[in-house]
Amino acid sequence: MLTINKPSFFVEEILETCISSFRESNPLKEKLNQCKEKIVLEENTYNELCGEKKFHVYPEVESIISILDSKEMAKIYDEKLVGGAARYFYDRLKLSVVDEKCPFCGQKNIKEIDHFLPKEKYATLALTPINLIPICKDCNFIKKSHVPSTYEEILFNPYFDDFNEEKWLVASISKSLPVRVKFKVNEDSTINENDRKRIETTFNLLDLGQIYRIEANTEIGNMKFSWKRVYASKGSEALHQRLLEDAESRKEYRKNSWQTALYEALSTSPWFYNELIKNL
Repeated sequence: MLTINKPSFFVEEILETCISSFRESNPLKEKLNQCKEKIVLEENTYNELCGEKKFHVYPEVESIISILDSKEMAKIYDEKLVGGAARYFYDRLKLSVVDEKCPFCGQKNIKEIDHFLPKEKYATLALTPINLIPICKDCNFIKKSHVPSTYEEILFNPYFDDFNEEKWLVASISKSLPVRVKFKVNEDSTINENDRKRIETTFNLLDLGQIYRIEANTEIGNMKFSWKRVYASKGSEALHQRLLEDAESRKEYRKNSWQTALYEALSTSPWFYNELIKNL
């Protein structure tokens, strides 16, 4: 779960681009123009609530001042922001993450834009940049139209949350062949209880444990030749030190990555670097 910078542009810029691109004969032009002030005001309201982590209390709005409904806003989003005159803003959002990795899973490449609060139920936020988050295709598909009703049900929000000050992702290694790695949210983490529940909600909904397990299996396969060579030439303690250094390096880069959790688990498993390595 990666924190990213909030967009540097606002909904008013997107609205102006969309409105100016409509033909005069298109009724959506006048409707969007009439709703412009309300949408801009709601951006400010939403930003304040997000800053207080109150996403769950933002009211559902399926019609904007009884002029534009959610279906019409979705149509504007699809035809103007995704595939039309305002595509520039859509692309800026997708390219805003430096390593182009999905901020939810931290693993797959960004392919789409997600409405954190779904446009079908929050018409005023359909074009609002701080409600539009770059995401991979798989996370977007699984997340769908998730709407939280309590604080604990709020998914991680990359613009407003930073859960990486504390260590919360851990892994365990099975004492069997083939090696099995299991990831989970640490119940003993020092992160506050409500935020831990939010992390668990996100972790479970997006099935991050399975994603990380698959990646960890590949990593073990890629590294076993190198590890066995260290063990054969220098012994188990040298391998132990190698794993400790690798864990520290990964923790320095990203405290709650699956790589950090994996190498910490390997480096704290004497069974792995003393026994299993012989048969890996």
